[in-house]
Amino acid sequence: MTNHRNQAMRLADQANHYSYGDGANSTTGTALATEGLVHAVLAMTEQLSHLVDAHAPAAPTYFLAEYEGAEPALFSTSAAAREYCDDFTRAEANGRCWDWMPENAGVQEQWWTDTDNDRPTFATGGVVTALQMDAAV
Repeated sequence: MTNHRNQAMRLADQANHYSYGDGANSTTGTALATEGLVHAVLAMTEQLSHLVDAHAPAAPTYFLAEYEGAEPALFSTSAAAREYCDDFTRAEANGRCWDWMPENAGVQEQWWTDTDNDRPTFATGGVVTALQMDAAV
């Protein structure tokens, strides 16, 4: 952190001395006061930036639902994105079962499962990907 606050206070004292003290010189006093104001504004900006950084909201997460042969769709919850894929899977199920595999690096995959032991057999084509959206700078 820079020392803008101390600089501003030092320059304010000097500006006061040159403006009102012995051998007053209003031009020098004004110049010192102006420079002091610049340092005061910079000090306040530093303080405010720390407050803003500490209270900045987390970037939102959206969920991209993709199913082979269907249009991709964006959702605000993982559950809604999985439901979107489940609707397509239901239409193709013909008595088969499916399940979602645990998330791996922000990606969830939908798999057909064995009806006897619920083990995954092969992918359905449904994928949900978590997307972290950073604010544009």
